[in-house]
Amino acid sequence: MSSRVKFRAAEESAESGESYFVSTTDLMTGFLFVFIIMLMFFVLQFSSATTQLVSAKDTRDQILEDIRSRLEERGVRVIVDDENGILRLPEELLFSKNSADITEHGREAVAHVASAMSIVLPCYAGKFTPPDCKPSPGGRLETVLVEGHTDSDPVKGGPFGSNWELSAFRAIHTYQALTLASPELGKLENDGEKAVLGVSGYGEFRPLNANVDEAQKTRNRRIDLRFIMEAPRPEIVGEVRSAIESQSSEEQPE
Repeated sequence: MSSRVKFRAAEESAESGESYFVSTTDLMTGFLFVFIIMLMFFVLQFSSATTQLVSAKDTRDQILEDIRSRLEERGVRVIVDDENGILRLPEELLFSKNSADITEHGREAVAHVASAMSIVLPCYAGKFTPPDCKPSPGGRLETVLVEGHTDSDPVKGGPFGSNWELSAFRAIHTYQALTLASPELGKLENDGEKAVLGVSGYGEFRPLNANVDEAQKTRNRRIDLRFIMEAPRPEIVGEVRSAIESQSSEEQPE
């Protein structure tokens, strides 16, 4: 083979290697670009969700404080657990021990609670916001659960076979008293057009503290109104996902 032929073969080999190197580099650059876009997507999504969670927590705090202050003006004592979004009604406010029938005094208290909720909740749930509502930090109300809780002592006498049944009926009767006092509460819907008010019974299985003495057991016997906000909905997700898919299709080798 002549030197000229050898030189030509070497030149073609070098061009081929260079072409391969350029193609690989382009491919790696494309992958890196897609990775950066994906990273931006997750960072923006996380940031948006975090902002919405904080705003929802601030809104929930505002709801609880507004209801609490209205009840305080009417002489109704309730406990607010801001951390868990709970308005707490102690047993002595509503029931006699081992009973699911709300006392006369309890019905008056529940009527005040219903009145306060019927004024406050429409500002944070449903399609139509009353004009006199406070400005909201952000976030919308999804559910208010009326939760029944008991201590760990076995139920003695009466129609209930367990604390679970007792707690469930207490929650149901509280729900009924709320909606009887303010029928609009039973009709209130969230932004997804689902009922806001719901019921659950937990028996002795979610105590606030150990059932060691009567003082602790008294604290565990309660009705909790648990306020649950809508989950975050990052508005940028669709746009960023479309950008990723578009870029990925452009980078696919032919």
